[in-house]
Amino acid sequence: MTFAEQLARLEEITALLEEGTLPLETLLELYEEGMGLTEACREFLQNAEQRVATIQAQRQGRP
Repeated sequence: MTFAEQLARLEEITALLEEGTLPLETLLELYEEGMGLTEACREFLQNAEQRVATIQAQRQGRP
């Protein structure tokens, strides 16, 4: 799943959780899925930040 797809799914999950009309078990499953997606997105962003820092350092002549 791409980063954009993960964000879109998180938006879907958020909307479903906010509705609160689904059975509790389903809501818990969605919450768990959302937490996993949140962590995956956080890791992706951390890696992207590291890549940007590396590129900037290389452009400035640092290893």
